[in-house]
Amino acid sequence: QMKRLLTITFLFFALTLSAKPRVTGGLSWGYLPQVYRSYSCAYYSGRDGYRINDSREGMRYVRNSYVLLDGGVDFLRHFSVHLQTGLRGVDVDYVVMPMNVDFRFFLKGYDRSGLFIGGMAGAALHNWSFDDGIFNAGLSLGYREQLYRELSVDFAFKLEGINCHPLPVDKYEGVISRPQVLFSNTNYLFVGFGVGINF
Repeated sequence: QMKRLLTITFLFFALTLSAKPRVTGGLSWGYLPQVYRSYSCAYYSGRDGYRINDSREGMRYVRNSYVLLDGGVDFLRHFSVHLQTGLRGVDVDYVVMPMNVDFRFFLKGYDRSGLFIGGMAGAALHNWSFDDGIFNAGLSLGYREQLYRELSVDFAFKLEGINCHPLPVDKYEGVISRPQVLFSNTNYLFVGFGVGINF
């Protein structure tokens, strides 16, 4: 997944370098609560060696927020592609560091006030490790308010999903060590909004 993300990122930047891009940076933050989770795992108990299976799914509400720094380029009057990283909440006591590629199309142009649509995808670190195999992707619909020259503010509604493979937590043994885990798969859905400053 990481190799695929790097390949896509390279292709985007190769395209933009041929289009006289404008380099930009930004800071964004927002509220992105979890509204759905499906979870399944199987592992061997450290106490008696038995196999334990667990699965559950359903709507749930977990408050989450995020803050991201980004840098990238605007090009061809209507497009932008940025790399983003920062911190975001996913679940109770589960915070990750995303590394996303964010792509946007501005209906009136990136240097004018108006609507935009966007998409993003990437991987994420948990406890400075890729061991949980976190992949996230999302869509956004927003409005850019152009303030002054290259200074603008974006407001966006967001729909995002995350797939990951965290270590199971047993009510008696606590966090299960990775050698005991047969499989672990969790999917999340988030709906929320965000604000970003671009310069």
